[in-house]
Amino acid sequence: MKREMEEKLLFKKMINGLASYMFGPSSHIFVQPFLSGIVPHVVISTKESSKVSFRFVKCSQLSLKAMIEITDHYAQKFNAEKFDQSEYRWKFCQPFIQLLEDTRGLSRALQYVFHECLGTGCNGKEFFKTIDKQNFDNIFHNVKAYFQEHYNIHEFIQNNKKLALELLYHGIDRIPVSVEEYLNETIYYAFRTNLLIKCEKESARLNELYSGAYGTQSTLNIEVELKELSVCCARQQFPCVELTDKKSNSIDWAKGENVIINGTSAKWTDAFIVKEKVNSHNEHEKNLLDSTSAPKKVQDILSKCQHIIIAFIIQPLENKISNPDCFIIMKGNFKENFGPIFASRATFYMTRDINPNFSDFSCMINQIPGVGRVTANEIIKS
Repeated sequence: MKREMEEKLLFKKMINGLASYMFGPSSHIFVQPFLSGIVPHVVISTKESSKVSFRFVKCSQLSLKAMIEITDHYAQKFNAEKFDQSEYRWKFCQPFIQLLEDTRGLSRALQYVFHECLGTGCNGKEFFKTIDKQNFDNIFHNVKAYFQEHYNIHEFIQNNKKLALELLYHGIDRIPVSVEEYLNETIYYAFRTNLLIKCEKESARLNELYSGAYGTQSTLNIEVELKELSVCCARQQFPCVELTDKKSNSIDWAKGENVIINGTSAKWTDAFIVKEKVNSHNEHEKNLLDSTSAPKKVQDILSKCQHIIIAFIIQPLENKISNPDCFIIMKGNFKENFGPIFASRATFYMTRDINPNFSDFSCMINQIPGVGRVTANEIIKS
């Protein structure tokens, strides 16, 4: 209640200060104030008791390029280190770039990130100097705490659980930032399926489970039953008769209640899951083709399955998918598949082994034999 009064008084003082320009004698001064982040109900209540009219404007979110330029401003202000007097060193700190991506261009979120990194949490000069040693997991949680303090998100979620689930389903979640943690598509699939169940859905089409996937329409339209999923890491390489997890517990893969991460270096597939079609005739969805070398007991089960490969790629694909047993999800469609918040984490996961030093064409020219300026520019464009 106290904070609400403070907001109203602050807004009232702002309007009183602007009123002399709005209602004063004619002048050559034109004032068009933009009030960002003001609580809507405060604006509406003030509008009703004054002669001032307000119009809400949909402001676009900041692009990653814009956020990098803003960070460069602070890097210049705090005299941050550069490589060869060209690029700032902070641009090669992947966890920090991921943290910027996690704001999704929301100006208030970016403000809190800078407040924590360059203000209260750490001196700006010291932050850029020790950026490789920063605990970005703590920074993420502190920024989250600012949002809780100012917007009381926890109480809102408790009072609006159905809406909160819908928001979560559409891509809003808070995953701590860590140097070693990325968004694994296997874990995300289990999370997404369980979220649909929480939203009281009993089945879904494959084009909903794999949004943005390229494939034949008949396969994308297959409707499957939803079961609450866990993620299991198998010790053995499937296909084999018995699968066990890291604790030697048996995995009943045929029930379709587990996403199985296959044993290291398995030829069959990296991960797989069994899904039962709605009104099925014992047909299942799986992740890879060749099961002829499997033991007879396993072959009997796999022979009743439709095997579907789901491939995540970071390169564009121009050819149309005509194979009914294959889905392709390209990097350009990650936002549609993983949602706006998770897309950047998926990209980091897929590209985690790529050398960031090759992001600059001068580095490519100097370090890769046979690559010139024109070729390097074409690589960067792609």
